[in-house]
Amino acid sequence: MKANDFYKLLAAFADNPESIDRGKDSLVFEVHDELVELFVTREGDTLKVCEPDSAPMPAIDWVAKRLARLPLLADRILDHIPTIDDFVSPTGAFLDDLSHNPDDSEQAVPDIREQALDWLDRGSGFMSRVLYLTSDAGEGKTTVINHLARVQAKRYKERKSDWLLVPVSLGGRPFLRLDEVILGTLGRRFRFQFLYYDAFLELVKLGRIVLALDGFEEMFVEGSAGDAVSSLGNLMVNLESEGTVLIAARKAYFEYKSLETTAKLFDTLRSVYVDFARLRIDRWERKQFVEYCELNQINEPARLYSRLADALGGDDHPMITRPVLVRHLIHSIDPSDEADLQQLLDAIGPNDKNYYAEFVRGIVRREAHKKWIDKSGEPFGPLISVDEHFWLLSYVADEMWTAESEELKSEFLEFAADQFCHDTKKDSRLTDQIKERIKSHALIIATGGRPGGFSFDHQEFYHYFLGLAVARHLTSGRTAEIARIMRQGLLPRITSDAVVRQLGSDLRLVTIEILNELADGEGSFSVLRQNASSLATSIALAVVSESEIVIRHGVIGRDVLSSAKRIQGLRFERCFIMPQVVTGAEIIDCIFDQCEIDALELESCSVTNTKFTNGTTCAALTVGEDNTVFDPGQVAFFLAEQGFELEEETLVTANSPLEIDPDLAIAIKFFRIFRRATGVNENVARQRLGIMMHSFLTQILPALTQAGVVVSVPQYGSGTQRRYSLGRPLAEVHEAIERCGGSFTAFLQLFDS
Repeated sequence: MKANDFYKLLAAFADNPESIDRGKDSLVFEVHDELVELFVTREGDTLKVCEPDSAPMPAIDWVAKRLARLPLLADRILDHIPTIDDFVSPTGAFLDDLSHNPDDSEQAVPDIREQALDWLDRGSGFMSRVLYLTSDAGEGKTTVINHLARVQAKRYKERKSDWLLVPVSLGGRPFLRLDEVILGTLGRRFRFQFLYYDAFLELVKLGRIVLALDGFEEMFVEGSAGDAVSSLGNLMVNLESEGTVLIAARKAYFEYKSLETTAKLFDTLRSVYVDFARLRIDRWERKQFVEYCELNQINEPARLYSRLADALGGDDHPMITRPVLVRHLIHSIDPSDEADLQQLLDAIGPNDKNYYAEFVRGIVRREAHKKWIDKSGEPFGPLISVDEHFWLLSYVADEMWTAESEELKSEFLEFAADQFCHDTKKDSRLTDQIKERIKSHALIIATGGRPGGFSFDHQEFYHYFLGLAVARHLTSGRTAEIARIMRQGLLPRITSDAVVRQLGSDLRLVTIEILNELADGEGSFSVLRQNASSLATSIALAVVSESEIVIRHGVIGRDVLSSAKRIQGLRFERCFIMPQVVTGAEIIDCIFDQCEIDALELESCSVTNTKFTNGTTCAALTVGEDNTVFDPGQVAFFLAEQGFELEEETLVTANSPLEIDPDLAIAIKFFRIFRRATGVNENVARQRLGIMMHSFLTQILPALTQAGVVVSVPQYGSGTQRRYSLGRPLAEVHEAIERCGGSFTAFLQLFDS
């Protein structure tokens, strides 16, 4: 490290960077009101520093131990992240970064933990690196991150490693101020208040901290707001092509097919070098289930697994493959209680799509009948009924939604319980017991995020009970309360599903009309309007009705139609419909009237008597693997081919798919490489393009370079190969591909300006 670089590093830690007193071979500055005097020497290529009466040590090590206090942070991580004695490392699949794996082939991973640590240990070199840890909800992302943080803290304490993994929970929501979230986590969760945000970033750049962002849901990549995209982009820009970040999400951004989608993040990163890798967690199989049971002293786990698989219709059922459900099956329901287990299995049945609600009911039933017992008089009995437990927890979820936090302090948790007791007319004796016992409910846990904080045991439980709260307000008909909850934020998918299940069939049509009226009174793209319209559509998909169901003036959220296998008798009037992926569905007797569809992806669907009327448009259509068309004539052609009935004036414009000339096809394949890195070495391009590489180097690359679409950038590391980056925003490249009519020459001409 150079002396000037060290001086800049100290400035990130100093209380007042401008007040650092810099002498010939000494520095004096204040850190958290402590005066530090430092002497600087150099031994060979190593910059060393020492305080008075102490031995010299490498400058970076001194910063990590003395200023950053990483040994103390390691202690706090071990103190505040609970030991996971029954941790079972899942299997998975690994897609390494481009420099180590130029193609898209995945490698089977027998132990996620070992693979993650091996990759994170590799160091960042001359570029920032991002590892996506992906899986569906409840499949172990948070558990894996917390386990890795503890393992790495122990390695650091034992001097087997020089870096720490710092988990930062984002609660599954896009964020605006990442600096506040990080510093808040350090202060509230780890009781560690010795770092400024700039200092934290410097430690990430130096490789002494790996930042783990947990709950980073990437729906925003496809959305319109882009707040989280900006925050992640700003973070990577601030890291200046250094450091490593781990991101837990349901899907890595580069998995989206559309260049338009990936451009939203990529174009924020054009000034830095970033490589992306993905580690996908598999669902549990028999081996992991049995191992978990053995760690919890469950008798005959193999026999239990076989019995559950037989009763649930196969070994792929979520109850035995999703860790969060297995954990509650073992700890909250107690499979050794034959009566409880059989009652649960009878309620769920093989492949019951309502298994989640029944599973939660099994947990709550045990809580009500065996723990929440009123012993103040004889005979003893349940303090409240099973159904009342559900409503009580819905009040807790409603309070969290209102507070925009997945944690509640003790007094707010008691307030939610008090509201429930008031509305259900409980006497003071019962109220006091309920307010006290809610803190130890099977689905509520104490958290380390804030003193006296409580949350649901898993985010999915929170979202489920939030759905019951929404259903409660809809059933009561209190429009003001419905509007309040709808304005708070976009409702998660499981919340909408819970609302649909909770509403009786006789209430569904009435509820759709209430939601239509709410949407009618809102502006073009308000959160309330999107929530109301999306929820109305979800309810409509579950309605069996001989009459047409109308969704009016709505904004239909992304993939609301994705889980439907039958879409029948729906009429959308004056709606904006966000991108929808519809797979294996029957679309029957539907009308899209004066609608604007942003994008539609159809796979193995059948379409019968479904019409586009009064100028309905579809901006983009994907039929088959990665075959997206944007030209209105081509969209019309494919829609008609799929079976949609279009207006005569639209059919006139329909034309067969454009022929994309070979040079443009090769260029597009090259552009897609940038979904996994902001810079591409020549050998990576060679492996991705194969036999097309000669044409690319001799014809296509010179033309792209001359047009400024591709630029040469410095190559770091060994060898003399060339390295390329995009010279224009990926969004512009995508737009040019749309407008060029399949011609490479026309594509280049669009950049002549």
